[in-house]
Amino acid sequence: MLDDIKIPQRCQAGMASAGPLGSAGEGWGLDRGKRDPHIGQVTVYRTLKQLCRMGMARERHFRVNHTVYDNVVRKTHHDHLICTRCGRIIEFSNEDIERIQREVAKQVGFKMTGHRLEISGVCRECREEV
Repeated sequence: MLDDIKIPQRCQAGMASAGPLGSAGEGWGLDRGKRDPHIGQVTVYRTLKQLCRMGMARERHFRVNHTVYDNVVRKTHHDHLICTRCGRIIEFSNEDIERIQREVAKQVGFKMTGHRLEISGVCRECREEV
């Protein structure tokens, strides 16, 4: 799929091993200097914007002035737990939550077309540091 689009060749290898979420390039394996020191920040941002337009990534804003990019290729619906101390984002799926949301929408005659659930709190690692 990546061969059919105009994405610099040196970015494609990193994208093939992309993780779930990350700041500019982090979740996509495009971190400057970690993969290829010749990949500049402008290239990373331009590539991520193009991936968003194509539906392969989604720009998310979990905190003020902090954008992360969700790799949505081959992913099913999921929700997020967000640590308010360290900023860690944990993805999860729970069919009981999905079922309850559908039931609530049906009870009030609401045609649900999607949803986004973000739960804020403190992750295990941060709680153990105290």
